[in-house]
Amino acid sequence: MTKTCLVQEVVRIVRNTGRRLDESVKTHHLNEISLRMKESGYTANMRLEVIKLGIGAYKKQIKREC
Repeated sequence: MTKTCLVQEVVRIVRNTGRRLDESVKTHHLNEISLRMKESGYTANMRLEVIKLGIGAYKKQIKREC
């Protein structure tokens, strides 16, 4: 998968968990995608970067909606 696809997957996960759910639910799902990426051979730095970019993109989307 390309980095862009992975970032969009993180955005999808965060959007689908909703703002009202406990942070532990989001953390669980982000840990799951991180594990899948690890099993696919992605480095820890790449996984961290993808998750940070995905969360940042989600926050920008929320800001535009308000």
